[in-house]
Amino acid sequence: MSLLFHIHVFFTLALTGLVWFVQVVHYPLYKKITPSGWVEYEKSHVKRTTWVTLYPMLVEATTGLTVLFIWFSQKNTSLIYYMTINGVLSLAIWISTIAIQVPLHQKLQNKHDIKLIKRLIYTNWIRVILWTLRAVLVLYIWTLLK
Repeated sequence: MSLLFHIHVFFTLALTGLVWFVQVVHYPLYKKITPSGWVEYEKSHVKRTTWVTLYPMLVEATTGLTVLFIWFSQKNTSLIYYMTINGVLSLAIWISTIAIQVPLHQKLQNKHDIKLIKRLIYTNWIRVILWTLRAVLVLYIWTLLK
């Protein structure tokens, strides 16, 4: 089994755990932050969270695409099929992040808005579900490679 695929599995599982933590613990606690300290908190949150989310997401996407291209060149049909599904789910996560969650965080950097916070919590389920499906899928692919 390739080192790149191991790295991909590691980052997929790590990000799956992270998105569940964010959904169950972190985002619900947003409702407890007072409006007076909100703007400073959210700006700091966005800056710090980038290190924990964006760079691992880039590694995950890069390793996933690289593995897909390697397996494609080897004409490994079943692995190509599953990694393509993995890639489509990953693309959907990126689209959700860029089109929904990032704009909500940008709006929340200007003001405390409980409706926007609730929308952020609700729409983040998209990423939770997609990453969970991807975690199951990469673990399944891993079993095929043993």
